[in-house]
Amino acid sequence: MSPSSTRISATDVSIRAAGPADIAERSVVIGELTSRARRDDDAHVRRTATAALAALPDNGISETLRAIAHDDPDQDVRFEAERAVYERGQH
Repeated sequence: MSPSSTRISATDVSIRAAGPADIAERSVVIGELTSRARRDDDAHVRRTATAALAALPDNGISETLRAIAHDDPDQDVRFEAERAVYERGQH
């Protein structure tokens, strides 16, 4: 299975802050999702990764979402990121 065909879903991401191992795992997951959201060739993968990032309760992700909303070449991906930034601002 190629990296761009890997299925990513916001419901697949479950991160809890407990110990050092969990923090390392969280960092790996966020890094992988960010990489997919910013650089994958498939717009659907980028949009899905963006939605998964948005589902994470991490304040640092908002800046990444703003960058995606501004820079992504695909309108649907930009919309997903813009929606996520807006919804995060509502809480």
